[in-house]
Amino acid sequence: MSRMADCTSVVLLLGDPFTVCGELTRTLASLKNIGSRFEVLLVCDGPAWKREPAVQSFLVHGPRPGLLQTRSCVDHPAPLIHLALDWLRTPYLHLLWPGVAFRAENTARLCDALDHIPEVAVAVGMGGVTAHGAVLRASAVQANGLCLEQSSQSTLDQEIGNLGEVLMLPSVECDEPRWSWTDYPFLKRWPTRVAGNRVRVAA
Repeated sequence: MSRMADCTSVVLLLGDPFTVCGELTRTLASLKNIGSRFEVLLVCDGPAWKREPAVQSFLVHGPRPGLLQTRSCVDHPAPLIHLALDWLRTPYLHLLWPGVAFRAENTARLCDALDHIPEVAVAVGMGGVTAHGAVLRASAVQANGLCLEQSSQSTLDQEIGNLGEVLMLPSVECDEPRWSWTDYPFLKRWPTRVAGNRVRVAA
């Protein structure tokens, strides 16, 4: 009997397609062997992303993929995450976007940390809250929500930090991402600001 998935890797497809499509191909390729613990949900910012060759190929050949899309371009990650929340079947969600590769072992360790420390809302590897793809407790996001205002390009970092205590695992190392939110190639450039987070570093 196969194990039920307990984490959904939510891939946010947004930004300038001409800039990010090469990195999107790499991100989706990293999800080909996710194992039974993870599901994949592609969340498209508008209908155009579904026509991208990398997305079409993943929908045909990827492991149990799901796809959601907004009716029009919103050009901000928070509304896409809220859209995904309505369809989650797992207690955890792992955020990915073009330029961040999925690493099953590292992501599993972040999920395990949330399993063992119930008061923690977010688990991350080395770096900032969304530097390498964060694992979030779905109930924390559903209870607290994320800011939907498109006020700054780093709003998502701050909002994720505001969900509750953030656990950083120093031993979980990943490649540097191609883009963090502060320099992600959105279609519209938002002002950037430095966001502080409550972070607990695991011993």
